[in-house]
Amino acid sequence: SYAESGVDRDEAYRFVDRITERARRTRREEVLSEIGDYGGFFRAPTHMKEPVFVATTDGVGTKLILAEEMGGAAHRAVGQDVVAMCVNDLISCRAEPLIFLDYIATGKMDPKSLDALLEGIISACEESGCSLAGGETAQMPGFYPGSRYDVAGFSVGVLEKSHRLDASKVRPGDIVYGMISNGFHSNGFSLVRKVCAENKWTMDQLIEGEVLGEALLRPTRLYVKPVLKLFSEFEVKLAAHITGGGLIENLPRGFKESEVRIVIERKQVPTSALMKRFVEHAKLTEKEAFCTWNMGVGFAFVLPSKDGSLLENSSLMSDLKIFKIGQVEKAEAGEPSVALVG
Repeated sequence: SYAESGVDRDEAYRFVDRITERARRTRREEVLSEIGDYGGFFRAPTHMKEPVFVATTDGVGTKLILAEEMGGAAHRAVGQDVVAMCVNDLISCRAEPLIFLDYIATGKMDPKSLDALLEGIISACEESGCSLAGGETAQMPGFYPGSRYDVAGFSVGVLEKSHRLDASKVRPGDIVYGMISNGFHSNGFSLVRKVCAENKWTMDQLIEGEVLGEALLRPTRLYVKPVLKLFSEFEVKLAAHITGGGLIENLPRGFKESEVRIVIERKQVPTSALMKRFVEHAKLTEKEAFCTWNMGVGFAFVLPSKDGSLLENSSLMSDLKIFKIGQVEKAEAGEPSVALVG
């Protein structure tokens, strides 16, 4: 029978029932279907004249191995991670998240860990104003050992066509700001795990005053609401979710490298003592570090100097944990697109 091959259909049905009930917490008015249909149906927001849809997808990577080791609340944290990795990319395009779908693949259904994962996904969707509109749970015994799972997310957002960010508008004199990260977020964990193994660090060990497991499993910060607020109050010229590739590789997506470059003042980047310890033990060069981890900045954006002055004299700097980290300069031949100075 199918059950004898390792696939528990009854538990899968129960899991879908639990998803259906809890997903209603995230429902937006644009969503027209319930979970369980062949697809998630939704309509364009009626207040937009020329809506443009933006789609993203991402996963959590080998951070899942640490979540498996830690258990419990760690699974809830990676549920937030998989949502954040998608919706934070959407907001980098100035797109408001509309819907989210998940794909979970596992060797064997483990209701406790998958329910915690699901709760993290749903809570993150709620916080981001995004509807959980569907998904897929695949049981693959023989491919995934035991109850090990992988999870991927897919999200669709929308923006007014006339509001799309324009790379040509980033000019010399503009100011670069960073919003603090919660730690490593969901990138560079193959190196994180290697450093831990080589130093025989355990997840219950204190490193730089932090319990290592708690610090590493801290979920990716959700930037949707703070960044939407910035878009509503200031002329944001560039927005960047700082993921794999760090500041050095993510920032150039939003400006014309033939015309301008960004200069980051490294002393203004709020890198935690724990992250600095990992950089030291991994023996990374400065460039490698800023291309591997977010180094304390989870989201970056660029404002014209006049708006920068308004921001710096407002409570938003402290409320949203924003730091001034650099400036835009004219491109120089032979110079990198993102330079670290100071």
